[in-house]
Amino acid sequence: MKAAGELRARIAELPRGSPTVKRVNGHKYHYHRIMENGKRREIYVPEAEASALSEGIEERRKLEKELWQLNRKNSRRSESDGFLCMVLTGKALKPFAEPVKGFCLDSGAL
Repeated sequence: MKAAGELRARIAELPRGSPTVKRVNGHKYHYHRIMENGKRREIYVPEAEASALSEGIEERRKLEKELWQLNRKNSRRSESDGFLCMVLTGKALKPFAEPVKGFCLDSGAL
């Protein structure tokens, strides 16, 4: 696996979005679909460039997945270091609930 900084740099170089194909009157037209300012935009791509665009987008997705897994692995490690969580469930909670059993300030609240 590569370092996170290397992955981010490589991802930034690759095209984002997705390749799409529209059929109009029996002809195939290739487009690069991206989001800009919250709106979907489709940019025409000549057929000669369509395969390179698809490969670049696929490579970006692969690297983004690898970065996500790396970040997830690192976050799990940092959360578990020195962190102790004690949770009481079931019968262990009963001694804490008994003293306040039947106590209610507003009978309409329950």
